[in-house]
Amino acid sequence: MVKKFQELTIKDSFMFATVMTDEKMCRSMLEVILGTHILEVTVITEKTIDYHPDYHGVRLDVLAVENGAQRRFNVEMQVKRPKDIFRRCRFYHSGMDMNLLRGGIDYEILPDAYVIFICDFDPFKKELYRYSCRMTCQETGEVVEDGSTTILLNTHGKNPQEISPELLQFLEYVKDPEVSLEAVGG
Repeated sequence: MVKKFQELTIKDSFMFATVMTDEKMCRSMLEVILGTHILEVTVITEKTIDYHPDYHGVRLDVLAVENGAQRRFNVEMQVKRPKDIFRRCRFYHSGMDMNLLRGGIDYEILPDAYVIFICDFDPFKKELYRYSCRMTCQETGEVVEDGSTTILLNTHGKNPQEISPELLQFLEYVKDPEVSLEAVGG
């Protein structure tokens, strides 16, 4: 079924990509999600990365490259829970790095990479709005500094006191786009 343009919400891939092509909007959203300053970004929507025709490629909803910094961000809208969401995150991380190193180049030039899934479901079923994942050593509990971070946002969280009011407002908007942003913000 094809929706009319007026019926589209931020959850629709076309609308999400359209909104995120605005580089200031994308940068602001990243700042809210990450809670840190982001320099100017260059945004590529629906970026397809294919390694070989016989292998599964990856299509990134939004790829934002921070200008003047060593950071790249992939932002995905996830309306339905895929059964393999965590392996999907892993694959997206690898896809983001695939074309960045030519032979003989040192790995240290790889930029920090963030895969951000905005989920209209709770990926861990712990009722948190935000889950931040990094690789850790099981024996020591130390974070492995490989530059990769996965953030899974949940529009159905129940811990508003643990996130910023701006992130809460954004997630409430994604959950129910019919609610005006002013009403959510109080």
